[in-house]
Amino acid sequence: MLSTFENSINLEASIRRAVRSGLYAADDPAFSQLVEDMNDNLFSNIRHNPHHFLYKLLPDKIDHKYTLRPRVHSFSLAVKTDCKNYINRMLYKDIY
Repeated sequence: MLSTFENSINLEASIRRAVRSGLYAADDPAFSQLVEDMNDNLFSNIRHNPHHFLYKLLPDKIDHKYTLRPRVHSFSLAVKTDCKNYINRMLYKDIY
């Protein structure tokens, strides 16, 4: 069984072979960028659709009385743990 890291290495190598074969343009995004874009798109869909089946996994929203800078999201953040599940990873992404 391959780990996630080994899978990503294999997929990156497949994309490099596809570029050499002319099946994938060299200026098209790398595999890691494609995955990041898909993750951002999915999280955006979850955040903006209260009927999404993953919406119930999001923490409660906080109504801030001040706007010092634009926020990525308005959900409350618990103490960050080593838990690497999708929701936690996306909640803490780009918060600085």
